[in-house]
Amino acid sequence: MKHFYHQTFLFWIITKFLLAIAGLGSMYSLFTLETGIQSFEFIANLVILMYCMLLGYSGYSDIRSLKPNPSIRTLTGAISVIIGMAIIALIVLNITRNGFVAFLLALWLFLLGIYEWMQVERN
Repeated sequence: MKHFYHQTFLFWIITKFLLAIAGLGSMYSLFTLETGIQSFEFIANLVILMYCMLLGYSGYSDIRSLKPNPSIRTLTGAISVIIGMAIIALIVLNITRNGFVAFLLALWLFLLGIYEWMQVERN
C-alpha cells in the first residue's frame, strides 16, 4: 500500500488542497444564505473549518518536503475516515441523490485517511 501512495504522491497533495478549498467554499455559501444557522450546523461547520485548515497545512508541509507532524496527520486521517463513514451512512439511509458518486467520495476519503495515517513522505 505504501508503494501505491508513493506512486500517487502528487495526486494526494492536490486532493488535500481541493478538499480544503471545497470545504471553505461550502462554509462561505452556508454563511451567505439568509437562513438561520442551527447550533448543530454551526458546530459541524467549525469542524469542517478545522479540517480544511489541517488539510491545507498537511498539503503545504508535503509540498515543502517538511517532516510531517504526526499528531496533525493522525487527526486529519481520523476526520477523513469519519467523514467517509458518515457518507456511507447517508447512502445506507438513502439520503443521497447519487449513491454511486457518494460511494466514490467516501472511498476517496477513506484512502486519504489511510494516506495521512501512514505519514507518507516524498523520496
